[in-house]
Amino acid sequence: MELHISAPQKKDYRQDAKAVKEWVEITYPAIAKKAKEENAEIYWIDETGVRNASNYIKGYSPRGVTPVVPVASEHILCLPIFFLTV
Repeated sequence: MELHISAPQKKDYRQDAKAVKEWVEITYPAIAKKAKEENAEIYWIDETGVRNASNYIKGYSPRGVTPVVPVASEHILCLPIFFLTV
């Protein structure tokens, strides 16, 4: 068996599968039906953070020598907000 380094898949361990299923199958269809009856629009909004630095880089070097990874000296952060209508 050959092992290699890879980024793990991240999944929130606090997610309640039963609550998600109820939202998808019952709650959201009721909201969509009411919006259609009232000729209304549904807006989905999401905010995310984007930066030019990462915290997941791994470096390799001989034992006892700290690896050096060149990075941008100026950190840039952008917080875009997106919305989508259904």
